[in-house]
Amino acid sequence: TDAATLRNYHGGNGLLQRGLYDLAADEYRAFLKAHSEHPKAPMARYGLAVCEFRRGSAEAALDQLQQLPDAADFAFDAEARLMRGQCLLLLKQPAEAADALQGMLKHHAEHKLAPDAAALLVESLFRAEDLDEAIHAAKSAAEKWPDHPTRERVLLFESMALSAIGKHDEAAQGCEAVLREFPAGALVESARILAAQSFHRCGKLAD
Repeated sequence: TDAATLRNYHGGNGLLQRGLYDLAADEYRAFLKAHSEHPKAPMARYGLAVCEFRRGSAEAALDQLQQLPDAADFAFDAEARLMRGQCLLLLKQPAEAADALQGMLKHHAEHKLAPDAAALLVESLFRAEDLDEAIHAAKSAAEKWPDHPTRERVLLFESMALSAIGKHDEAAQGCEAVLREFPAGALVESARILAAQSFHRCGKLAD
C-alpha cells in the first residue's frame, strides 16, 4: 500500500522536524534505497541533504543536492540552491558556490532567503578572487535590501574586495558603515581591523 511505501519517508520527516538528524537520515536512506524513482524521492533526498548539512557533512549534503531535479518548481528549490552554495563554499569551491547562488537569485529573486543568498554570493565571489563582480554584487544587494541584517556581511566583504584592488579609502568607508550600523554585530572586530589597515594604506588616521 502507499502508506507502507511512505512509512520511511514520513518517519524521516517527523524525525527531521524534531532535530533527530541521525535517525531521520536513516529513514530517508531506507526510503530512497527502496523507492528511488518514487515521486517523493526528491523531497526525501532534500530532507537527507538537510540532515547531512546539520550534521556537519557538507560533502554528503552536496552529494544529495546534486541529484535533485534542476527545476524551479521543486518545492524547496530555493533552499536547495542556497544550501548547495553553502556546501560548495565550505568545501572551498567558491566559484562553483557563486554559480549556485546566482542560480538561486535568478530563479527566486523575491524569496525570503534571497538576501542570504546575495550576501553569500558576495563572499563567494570575493573568495574566488572575482573582485569586481563581488563589488558589483554587493552594491546590488545593498540597493535591494538596505535594511536586511545581511547588510553587515555584504558591507564587510565589499570592503575587503575594495581593499584588495587598492581602493583603500572606499574600503575604510565601508568598514566605518559596518561599525556605525552594526555596533554589536558579529563582524565588528574584522571591520575594525580592516578599517585601521585601510586608513593606514591611504595615509589617514582612523577615528
